[in-house]
Amino acid sequence: MPVVQSDSLEALTRKTSVEVAPTITTSVSAERIARQMEALGPLPAVALEVMQLTEDPNSDAKDLQHSISRDAVIAGKVLRMANSAYFSSGQPCQTLQQASTRLGMKMIRNLVVSSCVTGMMDRDLPHYPYHSFGLQKHSLATGLITGEVVTRLGLPRTLTDELFLDGLLHDVGKLVLNPLLPDRVSATGVAGIKRERLLTGTDHAAVGVLMAEHWKLPEHAVAVIGHHHDVDGVDEDFRAHAAVVGISDWLLNTRRIGLADDAEQVEPTPDGPALGALGIDEEQFTELTSDIDDALVTILEFCDAAI
Repeated sequence: MPVVQSDSLEALTRKTSVEVAPTITTSVSAERIARQMEALGPLPAVALEVMQLTEDPNSDAKDLQHSISRDAVIAGKVLRMANSAYFSSGQPCQTLQQASTRLGMKMIRNLVVSSCVTGMMDRDLPHYPYHSFGLQKHSLATGLITGEVVTRLGLPRTLTDELFLDGLLHDVGKLVLNPLLPDRVSATGVAGIKRERLLTGTDHAAVGVLMAEHWKLPEHAVAVIGHHHDVDGVDEDFRAHAAVVGISDWLLNTRRIGLADDAEQVEPTPDGPALGALGIDEEQFTELTSDIDDALVTILEFCDAAI
């Protein structure tokens, strides 16, 4: 059974293909997109369960620990990440209870989803400009960098847990589109989006929304996946989310984190509307990126250990 209704997919391809020259565009059929989504599969049960638990006001840390502990592999990965230099500067956590006390339920949820999703990203993407494990590293680093942006801009700390998930999953549509591309998309960012549309009639952001809805991801994650390259098009409630992820994505691409040597150069400046949404100008953004570069070494060490 298709993971989404075919009419939804057809509407998606019609919507995106009109934005590029129809003489160049080769629209990928709704059925082929649906088959690739099916092939990618559902999120593992433990990820779905912990997402439900963290959104349920009647659940608590014990419920979360019980759910995670039933999957020994995921539990081990979560503890390892919780004890990494990025998250821990004191005594190591010996149990999931200690980890959830230190990091909070939603960050533990994020580490569970991260463990599951980075495993699904462990595949060759020959039509995108990533080196081995490149998309895994880029996605995980994006999730972590968003927290640095929140801190340095003085944004509400409540955004941190949501943005980690948003950043981690922002490029999930590339897992669906890669086998459907007739040629290589050597660019990232807005240039990559345009190339995808020329080749398929859609793009990884639009397809990623369908995947996010199929995975029953939170509303903020669906919005960011669909609009991390289009802040002006997102609902006002999630404008800051999309802006932070878009800027984090751009920053890591300019540092070529996860990118292959032959990847095209990224746009010289980030999306203007993204800066506007966060109330900063280019000079302030330059200061921000300099500060974040100081944290990047620890973040990349975490990513290398996690994947």
